[in-house]
Amino acid sequence: MLSHPGFSSSCSAPSPLVHDASSSSYHYEVGTAVSHLGISFPITPAHRFPLHLDPAKAIGDPLADAALAEVLSAPASAPATAPASRDFHGRIASHAASAPSSASSLFLSSLSSPPPFPVDWDAVERGQLHFLGRAPAASLALLHLSLVGGFSAPNINKVLNSTGYLTHSEPRMVQTRLFETFVMIMACMNGGRSTFAPNGDGLNAVTKVRLLHAFVRRSIQRKNSWDSSTNGVPINQNHMAVTGLSFSVNVIWGCDGYGCPMSASEREDYTQLWRVICHYIGVLPEHNPHTSYSSAVTALESLALYCVAPDPSSARASHAVLHGVSQQPPYWSLAFHAAMSRWLMGDELADQLALPAPTLYTRLCRRVLLTALSAHFIFFKYVGKERHAVRLGRAMNAEVNNLLKWGASESVKFGGIEEREQVGTPPPPPRRRPLFLPALLVVVGVATTTTLCLSAKLLRRVPPHS
Repeated sequence: MLSHPGFSSSCSAPSPLVHDASSSSYHYEVGTAVSHLGISFPITPAHRFPLHLDPAKAIGDPLADAALAEVLSAPASAPATAPASRDFHGRIASHAASAPSSASSLFLSSLSSPPPFPVDWDAVERGQLHFLGRAPAASLALLHLSLVGGFSAPNINKVLNSTGYLTHSEPRMVQTRLFETFVMIMACMNGGRSTFAPNGDGLNAVTKVRLLHAFVRRSIQRKNSWDSSTNGVPINQNHMAVTGLSFSVNVIWGCDGYGCPMSASEREDYTQLWRVICHYIGVLPEHNPHTSYSSAVTALESLALYCVAPDPSSARASHAVLHGVSQQPPYWSLAFHAAMSRWLMGDELADQLALPAPTLYTRLCRRVLLTALSAHFIFFKYVGKERHAVRLGRAMNAEVNNLLKWGASESVKFGGIEEREQVGTPPPPPRRRPLFLPALLVVVGVATTTTLCLSAKLLRRVPPHS
């Protein structure tokens, strides 16, 4: 089981206090060792409690919300020149061109301006390379820890359940949503600092997600069933901050668990990268926790106490995602995906999410995959060059885009969600027999050979004894 840096290993108290997740007004003294869902850490002056976190749940994304409200309330443009109805970025740009002092213009100006905090762009580019050099392990950590573990926050699940995003009953739709999320992340990991320049791939992808959040926020708030006094604003500052932390700190921890650790300086670089991403996705500077790696870890610990309390909706959402990915190539079973998630998040949280316990077979498959991931990392660490990591990242980005287009074409072929809900779900395509274990044995064989060759190469560099 993975031991997260900054958690139990740094806690000196023999019997940590178990956190009561049902309490909404907890407070712990500095130095108190707190345990929550199998992880323990000491409370420091930097930790935050409901008194500090409650105000942020009433704040959405002021700039994006105002710009979207402006274009949705404006008279419709002529059909011949109006952008697509869901092309919110295009509609905002069109409105800003005719109203320079509007909220739309202010929103676009914030996108084209540098962040209001000092940015070490060299560190940002290094952070991108750290991800690309560990792309297979980091991508699996995003799925098995960031996304599956992220459903442990019931308040966030209420938003997802309201939209069906990542919790749809149709596995192919879940797969498409996962690809869309991964496309945004890969766009931010490729292209260096230019990806965050105006019209850069990363900035465009993040802006698309940001405006989608604003649209969902607006739609849910217009429903009478949403209780803002209790739940706060949908997709509020706390939600966005903890999501960014799950894609930054959790990926670092996931890479540790998968045998591809980052050094202290690499963790700082990757954290700075996500400080920029969170800024452009709508996290206000005063709520952006990525000022340093240690501050990000402390913020994640605080938010875990604040909002992580798995309930039945958490288990349903986690199973929906794992079931969705298990029905698509490479056809890894739900049991194997659950075993990979359990390896990272620990048994206590995995049990709360009702993830099945690993069998001897899934344990063996997991060990083979972990060995292959470690061998891949060793190759890039000691033999590969940065250009190979960039090439791999671009290849993965292109492949995911192709799969996303394939999923979209299949959705059109089947008539889309609305039609499927009316006429019933079409029969699934015939499943090919998964050749999981033989394929992994081949991979680990090649990886072992590479590792042995690398060892021989390194040994030849050692000077002989005198």
